Amino acid sequence: MMVTYVRGHFKNIHGRLNFDPTRPQSSSVEIEIDARTLWTGEADRDAHLRSADFLDVEHHPSIRLRSREVKLLGDHDYSVEGDLTIRGVSCPCKLRVIYLGQWQTPWWENGVD
Repeated sequence: MMVTYVRGHFKNIHGRLNFDPTRPQSSSVEIEIDARTLWTGEADRDAHLRSADFLDVEHHPSIRLRSREVKLLGDHDYSVEGDLTIRGVSCPCKLRVIYLGQWQTPWWENGVD
């Protein structure tokens, strides 16, 4: 039973994306989310979601995603299959990804895009 949708986000996400637009099927992604940075705008709800009832951030401070395979669905459409780990439990997941192109941003570090 669902009561309502709640919007929120995590404030500390790091990762690595290896992507070659000429060989997208050889791409890979690894993401680590600091579960302690969960924010929904309601402090009591955030504390409850961080508690052992949900994310248990005291014992499992990170959420991780690691890709296993990238499948081509179209010219710029992909399915990224991988493992999502929450509370130390890994489950398979699929992400639909659309490649929009590449451009320079001011956030590149040491010339790495």
